[in-house]
Amino acid sequence: MLEKAGIAPEIFNPVTGALMTTTVAVFAIGGTATLAIVQDMQALVDDRAQQRKAAEEKRREAERLKSEAEQQQKEVAELNAHLETKAKEYQQAMTRAANGDLTARVDTDSQNDSMAEIAEVFNTMVADLEDTIVQVRAFAKEVSASSEAASDNAEEAQSASKEVNQSIQEIMPC
Repeated sequence: MLEKAGIAPEIFNPVTGALMTTTVAVFAIGGTATLAIVQDMQALVDDRAQQRKAAEEKRREAERLKSEAEQQQKEVAELNAHLETKAKEYQQAMTRAANGDLTARVDTDSQNDSMAEIAEVFNTMVADLEDTIVQVRAFAKEVSASSEAASDNAEEAQSASKEVNQSIQEIMPC
């Protein structure tokens, strides 16, 4: 067997046999220790790979959240611009109504339910005021006509009174 390993049998004697056995044992222990180190290193590599994977997933989630936040920020900016435009439109209509233009109305179409509700209430209020003004004007015309008729009647009564007074004076001279 030694010859197959390339060792001449005369070299292998009891002294060298113990040395050879010790050397083989050291290599076996060293190989086992090396294997344990390699296994520990593989475990570290696997842990680092899992940590990189987890970090990459967290990075993707952070990018997704950032994208959502940017989209929401854009939507808020658009809504803010819409609300500012509507507020200016409402202000102009309210100023016109305050200056007596009761035909002023605002568009009820809005991205915001509260602004649409304000528009509906404003339009209803101005329409009610307009109707009230029309009714007051009609009543004023009736009062004016009645007043003119009463004035005419008063003039006729005064004239008749003068005539009666004259007739009495003629009948009964003082």
